[in-house]
Amino acid sequence: MADFSSVIDQIIILMILLAVSYIAAKAKFISPSDKDGVSNVMIKITQPALIITTLSGYNFSAQILIDSSLIVLFAIVSLIVSFAMGWLLSDKLNIPEERADVLRFELMFGNVVYLGYPVLSALMGDKGIFYGSVFTIANDTALWTLGLWLLTRRQNDRTNGWRNLFNMNTIAFFIGLVMFLTGIKLPRLVFAALNPLGKTTIYLSMIFIGAALAELDIKEAVTNGSTFVLSIAKLAVMPLLLYGLLTLLHVNDLVKLVVVVQVGMPASALGPALARRYGADYTYGAQCVLMSTLISLITLPALIWLLSI
Repeated sequence: MADFSSVIDQIIILMILLAVSYIAAKAKFISPSDKDGVSNVMIKITQPALIITTLSGYNFSAQILIDSSLIVLFAIVSLIVSFAMGWLLSDKLNIPEERADVLRFELMFGNVVYLGYPVLSALMGDKGIFYGSVFTIANDTALWTLGLWLLTRRQNDRTNGWRNLFNMNTIAFFIGLVMFLTGIKLPRLVFAALNPLGKTTIYLSMIFIGAALAELDIKEAVTNGSTFVLSIAKLAVMPLLLYGLLTLLHVNDLVKLVVVVQVGMPASALGPALARRYGADYTYGAQCVLMSTLISLITLPALIWLLSI
């Protein structure tokens, strides 16, 4: 990892980009349909390009395989712990059941792509995208199965989330994985075209998050006590638990960095959209996203400092 001050500089740059997008959306320069268009371009075009060019740019080694396996393992551990913690917190907070399931979802699943990739890229360069993609596979498998069950279990709609696992990004991951394992490389001109295209994902992510936050009511979010409790559990308790466990087990710094940073991401921006689609309390989900994103402006630099010492 780069030295702490240079990493913080990169994080500040990301926050400036987010602020520019937020202001632009508030000024109506970015409409909701523009925001959705940015998301579609990112998810269907630039992010797959980023994943393929990153994975295909590495040569297979036993150490990379070990590190990737450990990241998947501890991603699963974090999901199990956060699932149990979400159930405990929702019971203790005594919030309505329709909100409880949204809280459980948002505690389990973080913004590991829209914010996770840019942060890991700032910390580790292309290697951060590589290992961030590995973490995302475990995260998305749980999101489209267990996560979707949480949001639909009180509804008549029992949507099968497995089919959502087959999307442009998972396809790109497995194409890149095959290229990584076999040593196949993209043709030079194809790589030269796709590589800078993929890099735009970082900037498009900030545009999307800023525009999405501009649609939410800050006052409503910050006056809801349960969203604050969720944010502390997600942004501080969970990453510190994983940090302690990984330190106790003497796991190497690379795995520790990727897992702790991804676990410490704010609540998933996808949560409110899924909640709205399947009849759950999407306004509460939006409040969770907003509150946790605001608090992450403090907790993420703190986590990065902890990982740097």
